[in-house]
Amino acid sequence: MGDNVVDLPDYFSQCDKGKCEKPSEKKEQRQKKADSSETVEVTVIWCEQGKDCKGACMCRLFRRGAKDKHKNDKWEWVQTSKRKPAVKDDDHIYECVCVKPVLPDGCKLCDCDDDTTCDFPTEGKTLGKMSGETDTEVWCDEGCPKNCNCELFRVPDPGRKAKPSQKAADKWERVAGQKTKAKKEKGFVYQCFCVK
Repeated sequence: MGDNVVDLPDYFSQCDKGKCEKPSEKKEQRQKKADSSETVEVTVIWCEQGKDCKGACMCRLFRRGAKDKHKNDKWEWVQTSKRKPAVKDDDHIYECVCVKPVLPDGCKLCDCDDDTTCDFPTEGKTLGKMSGETDTEVWCDEGCPKNCNCELFRVPDPGRKAKPSQKAADKWERVAGQKTKAKKEKGFVYQCFCVK
């Protein structure tokens, strides 16, 4: 699967030989609101790491609008993993695609496997030194093969509408090294990758 998906965000490049299976789905109960005990049944979706997607390539989830008017749209990356699946939106179609993130010069991806836990960053609250307000910090813990570091990167949030003057991201921006905390800024999505 995924051979027909070619128009991806510039910060991912499609791996020529790798293939991924169809997205995995299951039903689960989720809180209706963050401050509510009421739950609702939803379908969650994620990509398994296909055995034909190897080396530094990884199976990642992408989506675009389901209607015909969206057939020429660029596919949007969906931040998800087996550990933290995303909620499926029936207004979109989904594909798992074998890709590599496009990283800044000097950052080399490590070969990974399905046991790698370097994906979603950890978040924590801290009191701002100057403002006195609570800030959110993000960082990457361990979870990579030997001799590799789990480091923090970011791109503008693909779910937010960009301003006409805003240039689309063509690569990931490195934010911090392994276990180094950084302030989480609005308008960005953060992800951990294994690099050396």
